[in-house]
Amino acid sequence: MKNRIGKRLLKISATVFATMLVGQVFAAESWEAYLDQVRIKQAIADSLTPEQLAERRERLARWLEQQAQLPQRTPGDTCVVATNEVSTLPFNPAADTTVGQTDNYDLPADTTNPTCAAPTTCTGAGPAGSLPRGAIYTGTGTGPDRAYKIRTNVACTLNVTIDPTSTQDLAAIVYQTQCSSNLADCGCVSDTGIGGATETVSLTTVAGTDYFVVADGYSTGATPPGPSGPFTLSITETTATGCQLVGAASADLSITKTDGVASVNAGSNATYTITASNAGPDVVNGATVADTFPASCTSVGWTCVGAGGGTCTAAGSGNLSDTVNLPVGGSVTYTATCAVSSGASGSLTNTATVTGIGSVVEVNPANNSATDTDTINSTAAPQFTYTPAAGGAVNFTGGTTVGSTGNASIAVAIGTPGLGTGASATTTTTCVVPVGFSGFGQSVTAEGAAVSTTGGPLSGSCVLGASQVVQSMTCTENQGGTPVTRTFDLTCPAGTAVPLTSTPASGGTVTTPAQVIGTGPTTAPIAFQNPGLVGATVTCVAPAAPFSVSPLSFPVAAGGSASTTVSFTSTTTGAFTGTLNCSAGQQQFVFNLAGSALASGVPVPALGSDTRLMLVLAALMMGMVALGLRARRS
Repeated sequence: MKNRIGKRLLKISATVFATMLVGQVFAAESWEAYLDQVRIKQAIADSLTPEQLAERRERLARWLEQQAQLPQRTPGDTCVVATNEVSTLPFNPAADTTVGQTDNYDLPADTTNPTCAAPTTCTGAGPAGSLPRGAIYTGTGTGPDRAYKIRTNVACTLNVTIDPTSTQDLAAIVYQTQCSSNLADCGCVSDTGIGGATETVSLTTVAGTDYFVVADGYSTGATPPGPSGPFTLSITETTATGCQLVGAASADLSITKTDGVASVNAGSNATYTITASNAGPDVVNGATVADTFPASCTSVGWTCVGAGGGTCTAAGSGNLSDTVNLPVGGSVTYTATCAVSSGASGSLTNTATVTGIGSVVEVNPANNSATDTDTINSTAAPQFTYTPAAGGAVNFTGGTTVGSTGNASIAVAIGTPGLGTGASATTTTTCVVPVGFSGFGQSVTAEGAAVSTTGGPLSGSCVLGASQVVQSMTCTENQGGTPVTRTFDLTCPAGTAVPLTSTPASGGTVTTPAQVIGTGPTTAPIAFQNPGLVGATVTCVAPAAPFSVSPLSFPVAAGGSASTTVSFTSTTTGAFTGTLNCSAGQQQFVFNLAGSALASGVPVPALGSDTRLMLVLAALMMGMVALGLRARRS
């Protein structure tokens, strides 16, 4: 069976070659090159089993029967006039009648190492890789080469299959951007060298890039005709990316719309955010964003800002119908405020749309509209706003020093008015103050359509310490029986410590009276004053002998004073010095100590008061006598 197939292929190849010889004379080298190719094709054909050949014929028959039942499509044209195929995948156009007649886009003869050089990610099959060695791709001489122009909406991987319906040897060539005889435009080629064999190219596309799939005949000579005959084309996706074949220009426009709530009160405002975007792959200039607001909106005002190069009208009122420009990745965002009628009921339903332009194909119409639906409340509790805002910091001010008091308040106002009266239309906010803070026990309330709250503001205080303190306070906003938690970060700043003073001042000298050896110690006090608002503790380090201090640690009350006593006791005579170090928190005190000891002598009797008076009188009399003698001499 293999030999019969090989002989048949040999006869077909010989016939084709004989036709090519009409009117031409080839050199012996061309003949040898032809025989080399024939031997290659025969060897490949001989490698097929009878079962493989039978399976191929059955598959081809089933495919032709299926194609006969499909609606007819317009086949691709030459590269110059080819238009983009627009289809979901798989793409299976009706069977074409011929490969083509003219040498439109033959690749150059290169028997050494022909290589497609276009920056295309694709692979083909063949004895020598993506471009078989020595291949010349020609038309048949009876019609143009057949070309299909394709572009995908997203990056994906495709299998492009060209299947001859007879025994002709065809090739599948993929060009990027344009077709030419230049290897720089060729992406890859599939040519297994087997007559009637399917040729498949695996192509990884770049969204928005044009590719040309060309079905051409294979010839070993330098001029056509090559093999011809009917064939089928199939393009399938091997990646699950939602890939589609799109027109020459395409874009995925989308729009979103929301007011961020599920219900709205009659008589209040509904504020919508509407964003139109372009995911590409092409620019859309002149798209339309439209929104016809429902009758429940008694008035509407809107503003718009662009991003990523998107442009729109800055502001307007009433129904929205705006012409916008959307580059790839660009967007426009509208903020529209609808004043809901006080008599409205039921639902508030609003739909926004974005519409492209005719020259750019919309690849995903499903996301070109967006609808927001809210329930309209006829009885509702008001919603509060807070300054500072809930979730933020509440900073205490007024205190500066450690122990001073800082104060803060939270203003409560109506954010969204309510409707009606009674418990279901009343909102009340209460808070639980954390440890380290006081106050915030107020109850703030409002009912129905009230324009202001009663009972506010929420206020409290803290005592400044040496470092900042932050605690979270939880408040409950009871909206008609529905609790809503609001939190605030109470922030009490660090206070500045008030320094202690001393007598004598730090750095001064504390001198004890002279001590007579054998008698008791002499002493001198050191006093500390605390002008601050919080108490402090003074701690001293015991000095070296013959000095001592007591107490070594003692409190100094806020606004008060306290002292310690330096004692001097020595068993030897002489003058002595020392150093006393004390501290109060970060504050340091240093005192110089001085004392002296005298030798013990005859005891000096103690003088009574009468004796002291007699001594004074005697001294006065002696003075008067001295003055009288001086007067007589003069």
